[in-house]
Order: sequence, then structure tokens, then C-alpha cells
Amino acid sequence: MQNIDKVIPIIATLSGIIIQALINHINNKRLYKQQLIAQIYEKRITAYQTLHKKTVEYKSYFVKFIHTGNEYVEVKDSSEFGPMTITNEIIQVFYDNEIYFSKDIIKEFWDMTNNIFSLNSLAIMNCLDGSFEVKKMVSDESANAVKLIEKFQDELKKSLGLSELEKIIKL
Repeated sequence: MQNIDKVIPIIATLSGIIIQALINHINNKRLYKQQLIAQIYEKRITAYQTLHKKTVEYKSYFVKFIHTGNEYVEVKDSSEFGPMTITNEIIQVFYDNEIYFSKDIIKEFWDMTNNIFSLNSLAIMNCLDGSFEVKKMVSDESANAVKLIEKFQDELKKSLGLSELEKIIKL
């Protein structure tokens, strides 16, 4: 009986040490996962910010070709219309950060750029035939491109949860 009395405290102490070690291991694993998720999310936010910044430039490019009749708004002549370079730039930004984008954003991005990329043929047509009708098409199609870009920007916000955050803040 005396041996059991000596063994029980040792077993209890060892059991406590083992249980504490397991708890520490589980907590360390959880902490590691949380840190990993935080780091990836931070990189994802940076990728979204970079792409959003480029979409602002992209939109600004097309806005300059929309003829609104307002003499105070800078409007470029349709002879300068050539969206291939800026489209290639936004595609490069996308490729550089693609790993961080959701499947929905990837799909929306390609929908937007494929629709806008077709404007390159309009640019070529504009160089060959600078008629009023073609110039009007440049203005109209630039307005459509702006709408597509704005839709994509909304999807970026939605994907990051910023749309929901805006609703909460307004309450």
C-alpha cells in the first residue's frame, strides 16, 4: 500500500505534464494556422489592392474617350484610341497576383478583359477609317468598357467583404 501511495502522486504529476503538453501542442497548432491564414489574407488584400488600383487606371483610360459634350472634361481624340497596351498591363498585374484571387474573381476578370480586348479591332478600324461613325463607336464602346470595369470593381469589393462592411458601417 505504501508503494501505491508513492506512485499515485508521480502518476498524477506525469499525467498533468502529458495533458499540459498535449494542450500546448494543440494550441500551438491552432496559433500556427491562425498566423498562416492571417499572412495569406494579408497578401490577398495586397493583391486585390494592386489589381483595384490598376482597374482605376484602366477605367480612367476609357473615360477620356467618352464624349459627353462637356467642354470642361478632358476628352482625347479617337485617333489616340489604342487599348492594347493598358489591357496588357492589367493582365500582367492579374497574372502576378492570380494565386490570391477567388475563382469568381478570376472568371469575372476574364469576362471583363475579353469583352474589352475586342476593342483593339475597333482601334485598328479607327486608324483605317476615322469617320464620324467610327469615332462615335469609340466613345460608345469606351462607355461600355467603363461599365464593365465598374462591375468588376464591385465584384472585387464583394469578394473581400467590403460591400458587407459598407452596409454595416451605414447602419
